[in-house]
Amino acid sequence: MYFTSPRTAENGSSDLSKREVNRKFCLSGRQALGLRSPKWLHVGVAKPSGNYLFLNNLEMDFKLSSLPSKEIMPGYHGKLVHTKNMSIAFWDVEKDAKVPEHSHMNEQVMHVLEGEFEFTLNGTTKTYCSGDIVIIAPHQKHSGRALTACKLLDVFSPTREEYK
Repeated sequence: MYFTSPRTAENGSSDLSKREVNRKFCLSGRQALGLRSPKWLHVGVAKPSGNYLFLNNLEMDFKLSSLPSKEIMPGYHGKLVHTKNMSIAFWDVEKDAKVPEHSHMNEQVMHVLEGEFEFTLNGTTKTYCSGDIVIIAPHQKHSGRALTACKLLDVFSPTREEYK
């Protein structure tokens, strides 16, 4: 696991513009759990839990390929990351897989990474392709269908608790 350590500028200034924020340290599993951790590592644990990763007060790098995938609904295979205030879902979607009409309390941003996705928002249906982004306000009814195999990225705020 990689953690980011901010380092104060040589003159002792804590000005963010003078901080080096990309200093990486590779930690063993024991260190990642806070055992014999370096002094700069604040208490907080990145906890793999089931089919998602929950980040607790840490800046962290990880590989998407290392996350397990879970079929949340038929044809929707997701790799999920949850923080205190948001959820990110990386979807591999099978052709013709549908999301039934629904709404939720979360604000959502959907980004079509690959493929063609038919999406209905408040009764208006459009086809979205690679590079398209859709903003879905809380409590707005929406549904979708993969016209081809797709890769989608969804960001939810606040955290999508039912995906944990």
